Order: sequence, then C-alpha cells, then structure tokens
Amino acid sequence: MTIKQHSTSNELPHHGGKLIEFSLRYQRPIEQWVDLSTGVSPHHYPIPEIPASVWNRLPEDDDGLITAAQTYYQSDALLPVAGSQAAIQSLPHMIAKTQPTLTYILLPHTGYKEHQHAWQQYAEQSIQAVIFDFYLHKPTIEQLKTADVVVVINPNNPTALNVPPSEVLTWLNHIQDHSTLVIDEAFVDCTPELSVLPSFPTGVPDNLIVLRSVGKFFGLAGIRAGFCFASPLRLNILKQHLGPWTLSGPTRYVTTHALLNSNWQKKNRQRLHEEAQRMNQLLQLHFGQMAGSVKITSQILFHRVEISDSASWHHQLAKLGVFTRHCDENDALRFGLPANESQWQALTRALEQLKE
Repeated sequence: MTIKQHSTSNELPHHGGKLIEFSLRYQRPIEQWVDLSTGVSPHHYPIPEIPASVWNRLPEDDDGLITAAQTYYQSDALLPVAGSQAAIQSLPHMIAKTQPTLTYILLPHTGYKEHQHAWQQYAEQSIQAVIFDFYLHKPTIEQLKTADVVVVINPNNPTALNVPPSEVLTWLNHIQDHSTLVIDEAFVDCTPELSVLPSFPTGVPDNLIVLRSVGKFFGLAGIRAGFCFASPLRLNILKQHLGPWTLSGPTRYVTTHALLNSNWQKKNRQRLHEEAQRMNQLLQLHFGQMAGSVKITSQILFHRVEISDSASWHHQLAKLGVFTRHCDENDALRFGLPANESQWQALTRALEQLKE
C-alpha cells in the first residue's frame, strides 16, 4: 500500500507503561497491578553503588562507556544516545544531511510507530512531496530498489517476527547507491545471533544505520540509554544535533557496568528464555483453542495475541488488574513478562476467570 503524504495528525504515538494513568482509570492501587504493558525485562540489572563524584561532575566521553559498548556490541563506530528513541526522532535530520533524495520512505506496516511519526514530522516540513510505502513481514525487492530509506525492526515490535541477519544484509545489495537501510535492533539482546553488528567490527557501511537499546534486556528503561551505529560522518551530525551530555553521569556509570557484566547477561538471558517459554505455553493454553481466528506470536520479552475482540479482552483483563498493551492496529494484545511468581499466578487466575 502506498500513501502520498500531505498532512498528518499531531497526535503522538501511544506507548505502554502508563500504569499511573490506568491505576486512576480503573481505581486500582498501583501495587495491585500486574504490569505487562511494556516489553521491558522485569528483571533489572542490579544498580551498583554510584560514587558521589559521578553525581557531582559533568559526564565525560572517556569514562569507559564507549569501550564497554564496543566490546558488548562487537562494533566500533557508535554514539551513546538517550535511548534508541532519541536516535529515531533524529534520523530524518541525520540522513537528510548526507543524502540527496528523501522522497520515498519504506516502513513496516505494523511496527514501533515512532519511526513513522518521525518521518511524518519530516514530511510536514519538507518542500518536496514525501511518499510512504509499507510492507508486511519483509520488503519486496522492488520496494528495496526504489526506496530512499528502508526501516526494518528486527525483531519486530509488536509482531514478534524476525528476519535472519544474513537475509537482512542482502538487502544492502538491493537498495540504491544513495539510499539508507535503518535496522532497529532494540529487542535483539535476548537473541544476539539476530544482530547484524558482529558483521561490521570496525564500523557499519555508509548506507547502514543500526539502533540498539539498553533499557529492554537490562530492565533499565528508566535510565534512558541506547546507541546508534552509523558512519563517522553521520555520527558526527547526530552528535552535533543532540548536543553535549546526551547521557547523564549516573546513566553512563550504570550502563558501563551492565555492558561489562557478561556473567549477569548470560544468566538473565537464560532466565528470560525460560520465562518466555512459560508465557507461550500459558497463552496457548488459554487462547490457542478458542473458536475463531486467534494467532499467537512470541519473542522473548513479549508475546502478541491477535484476536478479533482485542479491545474487550484488554478491558476485561484491566478490570482484573492485568495491564496489557492494546496494539495500535486494534487487532491484538501484547503481553510482557510477569516480574515474580505472585504475578504469574495472578495472570493465570485472570485468564482462567475470563475463559469461564
């Protein structure tokens, strides 16, 4: 489907995690909720004791964060950003500064809406008409050959589908010489074999931009940390655009520790895989045998249940204290992972009650 961009709504994309808002709406205290509305790991990296000097001094670039990130991500050319979101909303500016043509933007039909929103904002300010095209799971070769910017979310949020990195990298051979492939890998840490970054240890090529998030896998969404991988020229443009001190000193300190702690990473990855299997089994038990068209797809940190009366399910679960993410397309629910056994039991009871 192709949409020529004229004007767009100023409404911001919706997100999960608004527990205070739902607590007030459903008149239920915050501590009585099972919050599954985000794809953030319920198990956060243990916060180390932060020296007083880290709070007192301005952040410095040579504090060890860059080296820790280069080791963890297995790629050198990067820039720390305040969550991958900060890079997403700056992508049009960064790419426009280095690319002659930006009239055909290719996006996933279902995916993290901040990408589309950022390009819509760009389109409203552009003197040229901007055409948006959308693909389902994978772009076609024809789409790749004609697009100026191709956005890929791998693994996709919220569809939970993914594409092998070997296949994604072939798309670089199909895009035009002046075009750019953007890969959002915010949810890849649980399945690092899906990342393209190890293929570029000294830095990604000029026509590739890769985004990574710290908040999801490390359970540290509140510190707002992420990284952008791009050519040195584009990273410098992004750095100038964002200005100094994109990450606070405490954020840099905690992120450095988290990226260097491979033992914790290994244990957390194993724990999350086990919990994801448990969630998949639970959802299959309660939704898999239902009459009508129900489709369940699973990533590690979140699971999507496509169901015809998703709005009703979202409301009924909320009445029972289970906060899910009603997807933007109004056709599915996304479930994150419970934080503890008490929450697992509460979720199970709610599903059993609604199944009766």
